[in-house]
Amino acid sequence: MDTDEEAAVGCMSMVKFSVKHGRPLAEAEGKLRTVVEEARGKMGRMLTEVTWQADGRAVRLAGTGFKADVRVDAEQVHVEADVALLGMFGGPVVEGLKRLVGERFKSLPPGK
Repeated sequence: MDTDEEAAVGCMSMVKFSVKHGRPLAEAEGKLRTVVEEARGKMGRMLTEVTWQADGRAVRLAGTGFKADVRVDAEQVHVEADVALLGMFGGPVVEGLKRLVGERFKSLPPGK
Protein backbone atom coordinates (compact mmCIF):
# COMPACT_ATOMS: atom_id res chain seq x y z
CA MET A 1 0.00 0.00 0.00
CA ASP A 2 1.43 3.41 -0.90
CA THR A 3 1.49 6.43 1.40
CA ASP A 4 -1.65 8.02 -0.08
CA GLU A 5 -3.64 4.81 0.42
CA GLU A 6 -2.38 4.47 3.99
CA ALA A 7 -3.39 8.05 4.73
CA ALA A 8 -6.83 7.50 3.24
CA VAL A 9 -7.39 4.31 5.24
CA GLY A 10 -6.22 6.05 8.42
CA CYS A 11 -8.86 8.76 7.95
CA MET A 12 -11.78 6.37 7.51
CA SER A 13 -14.28 5.20 10.09
CA MET A 14 -16.26 1.94 9.79
CA VAL A 15 -20.03 2.09 10.26
CA LYS A 16 -21.96 -1.20 10.47
CA PHE A 17 -25.65 -1.88 10.93
CA SER A 18 -28.20 -4.57 10.09
CA VAL A 19 -31.97 -4.41 9.74
CA LYS A 20 -34.36 -7.37 9.87
CA HIS A 21 -36.49 -7.30 6.74
CA GLY A 22 -39.10 -10.04 7.39
CA ARG A 23 -39.50 -10.79 3.67
CA PRO A 24 -38.72 -13.65 1.30
CA LEU A 25 -35.19 -13.37 -0.04
CA ALA A 26 -36.31 -12.58 -3.59
CA GLU A 27 -38.42 -9.68 -2.34
CA ALA A 28 -35.51 -8.42 -0.21
CA GLU A 29 -33.28 -8.49 -3.30
CA GLY A 30 -35.84 -6.33 -5.11
CA LYS A 31 -35.92 -3.88 -2.19
CA LEU A 32 -32.12 -3.68 -2.32
CA ARG A 33 -32.32 -2.68 -5.98
CA THR A 34 -34.89 -0.02 -5.03
CA VAL A 35 -32.58 1.36 -2.32
CA VAL A 36 -29.68 1.57 -4.77
CA GLU A 37 -31.77 3.33 -7.43
CA GLU A 38 -33.07 5.82 -4.87
CA ALA A 39 -29.53 6.38 -3.59
CA ARG A 40 -28.39 7.09 -7.16
CA GLY A 41 -31.17 9.63 -7.55
CA LYS A 42 -30.51 11.39 -4.26
CA MET A 43 -26.71 11.32 -4.28
CA GLY A 44 -26.19 12.24 -7.92
CA ARG A 45 -22.54 12.70 -8.81
CA MET A 46 -21.42 11.98 -5.24
CA LEU A 47 -22.10 8.30 -5.98
CA THR A 48 -19.38 7.32 -8.44
CA GLU A 49 -19.44 3.50 -8.34
CA VAL A 50 -22.17 0.87 -8.10
CA THR A 51 -20.91 -2.70 -8.43
CA TRP A 52 -23.33 -5.62 -8.05
CA GLN A 53 -22.38 -9.19 -7.21
CA ALA A 54 -23.62 -11.68 -9.79
CA ASP A 55 -26.36 -13.08 -7.52
CA GLY A 56 -27.95 -9.63 -6.94
CA ARG A 57 -27.78 -10.00 -3.16
CA ALA A 58 -24.87 -7.62 -2.59
CA VAL A 59 -23.65 -4.31 -3.95
CA ARG A 60 -20.72 -1.96 -3.39
CA LEU A 61 -21.46 1.76 -3.46
CA ALA A 62 -18.59 4.24 -3.52
CA GLY A 63 -18.25 7.95 -3.90
CA THR A 64 -17.05 11.16 -2.41
CA GLY A 65 -15.81 10.36 1.09
CA PHE A 66 -17.34 6.90 1.46
CA LYS A 67 -17.63 3.32 0.29
CA ALA A 68 -20.37 0.95 1.42
CA ASP A 69 -21.08 -2.74 1.02
CA VAL A 70 -24.76 -3.64 1.28
CA ARG A 71 -26.07 -7.21 1.18
CA VAL A 72 -29.25 -9.09 1.96
CA ASP A 73 -29.62 -12.56 3.38
CA ALA A 74 -32.67 -14.59 4.36
CA GLU A 75 -33.36 -12.44 7.44
CA GLN A 76 -31.50 -9.14 7.33
CA VAL A 77 -29.99 -6.42 5.21
CA HIS A 78 -26.41 -5.65 6.27
CA VAL A 79 -24.53 -2.41 5.65
CA GLU A 80 -20.80 -1.87 6.20
CA ALA A 81 -19.53 1.56 5.26
CA ASP A 82 -16.15 3.27 5.44
CA VAL A 83 -16.63 6.99 5.88
CA ALA A 84 -13.97 9.68 5.68
CA LEU A 85 -13.73 11.25 9.12
CA LEU A 86 -12.86 14.63 7.70
CA GLY A 87 -14.99 14.40 4.56
CA MET A 88 -17.90 16.78 4.11
CA PHE A 89 -20.09 14.23 2.34
CA GLY A 90 -19.38 10.83 3.87
CA GLY A 91 -21.43 11.31 7.05
CA PRO A 92 -24.58 12.64 5.33
CA VAL A 93 -24.32 9.91 2.69
CA VAL A 94 -24.26 7.17 5.34
CA GLU A 95 -27.13 8.83 7.23
CA GLY A 96 -29.13 8.93 4.00
CA LEU A 97 -28.34 5.27 3.35
CA LYS A 98 -29.46 4.36 6.88
CA ARG A 99 -32.73 6.20 6.31
CA LEU A 100 -33.35 4.56 2.93
CA VAL A 101 -32.59 1.07 4.24
CA GLY A 102 -34.76 1.65 7.32
CA GLU A 103 -37.69 2.89 5.24
CA ARG A 104 -37.51 0.25 2.49
CA PHE A 105 -36.76 -2.72 4.73
CA LYS A 106 -39.20 -2.15 7.58
CA SER A 107 -40.08 -5.51 9.04
CA LEU A 108 -43.46 -6.83 8.19
CA PRO A 109 -45.75 -7.42 11.17
CA PRO A 110 -45.78 -11.03 12.44
CA GLY A 111 -48.09 -13.31 10.46
CA LYS A 112 -47.87 -11.37 7.18
